[in-house]
Amino acid sequence: MNMRDFLDKKPPEEYDFTEYTASDNYKELQELERFFAYQIKKSVYKNVNQLYTIYLEKDIFKGLVDPDSKCPLLQMIYIILWDEKHLINCKGNHSLICGETMNSVNTTLNCYVKCTTRKKATKLKNISLYYSNEKFKENLDNNKKLIEFINVYHTLGNFIPFPVGCNSPRGYNNSRIEDYWDLTLKYVYDYYHGDKNSVQNIYTNSKIEKKFKDWLDKFGGWETFIDDNYMFPFIDENGRPKELWKGHFDGAVLPGTTDQCNEYFENAHDWILKRGRIMAEAMHKRIREME
Repeated sequence: MNMRDFLDKKPPEEYDFTEYTASDNYKELQELERFFAYQIKKSVYKNVNQLYTIYLEKDIFKGLVDPDSKCPLLQMIYIILWDEKHLINCKGNHSLICGETMNSVNTTLNCYVKCTTRKKATKLKNISLYYSNEKFKENLDNNKKLIEFINVYHTLGNFIPFPVGCNSPRGYNNSRIEDYWDLTLKYVYDYYHGDKNSVQNIYTNSKIEKKFKDWLDKFGGWETFIDDNYMFPFIDENGRPKELWKGHFDGAVLPGTTDQCNEYFENAHDWILKRGRIMAEAMHKRIREME
């Protein structure tokens, strides 16, 4: 698939980039099955998970990669939509551009499961229960907002080129932001408006913090950061980051109710799609300029 084919497909902002290299068997899975298959492929527990063996035998994992940094089509899109000066900090081995998935599923899914079952939730436990407990499966399958969010999880509007070494630490073992993109934007906003220590809320490692600051400084300021990263759907009318659920900036980092979880699923879905449309329109414009 070339760039023109991509833009001429069904709304390009709805295209799931895991499909670019994945097998037909993977593409035929239902939404949550597809999501859990992707998680099993990535999981450190895969060698003790029976589903891993079953999916392996069915060729579900064939060609399945983490698209934010390994999908060839997305690599081309990064080059078209971002200037080279903003990609320099994002290039790793073999000049591959490191990408980040801005809004993740697992953290809020765990909170949702905990709110609805009153039991501790983990990624591996969720996967196991989904395939062994009909009531648990029905609870997830019937949550339309969760399904809709999962459908856009690996689409255009949820990806951004990111400085090398800064993507994983944003999400793992960071109780200050727990991988939430609105909190990340809040601290980026604070950084550009004079609080040079705000990035410490995103990264506790000083070397990674410096890498992230070097990348931010390439944009020169908040307005340029928003413009050049097509971030408008995540920003309010006053030019400040929007909360993924009401009270997030002043309350707990993690959602504590099903309403907060569902508000996250709904807002993340809507803003990802809106950003994807903006990015697709920008691609059309840039390609016309190159022709």
